[in-house]
Amino acid sequence: MRDQGGVWCERSGALHAAAALAAVSFACFALVPGPVSALLIGAMVMTVGELVFSSAVPAAVARLAPAEARGAYQGAWSLVQSLGMGSAFVASGLLREFVGWRTAWLVFAGIALAAALALLAARERFRRASEQRGGG
Repeated sequence: MRDQGGVWCERSGALHAAAALAAVSFACFALVPGPVSALLIGAMVMTVGELVFSSAVPAAVARLAPAEARGAYQGAWSLVQSLGMGSAFVASGLLREFVGWRTAWLVFAGIALAAALALLAARERFRRASEQRGGG
C-alpha cells in the first residue's frame, strides 16, 4: 500500500514548508519571551513541521529512486537522518558554548530557512525527475 499522505506532502511542495516551519520554531525558541512560552509555541510549530517532513521525505526518496535501488536509497536516508540527529547534540552544544543559546537557535533558524529555500528552488526539478522515474 502506498503512503498517500507522504505522496501528497511531497507533491504539494510541503517539504520546503516543513523546513520553513522548523526555521520558525527555532526562531521562537530564541525570540519568544519567557522560557515556557517559547518552549510551548516553538514545540507546537516544530511538531506540525515534523509531521509533514517525516511523511514527505520517505515518499520523496521512494519516488526519486530507481525501482531496483529503493531499499538502498531508503537505507541511505535513514543513515543520513540518524547521523544528523546524533551529531546535532554535539554540534549544538558546542555552538551554544561559543555564541550563547539565543544566537545558537537563530543560527539553526537560518540553516533551516536556507534548506527551505533550497527545497523550494528544487521543487520543479524533483517533480520532473519523479515523473521520469514513473512516480508521477
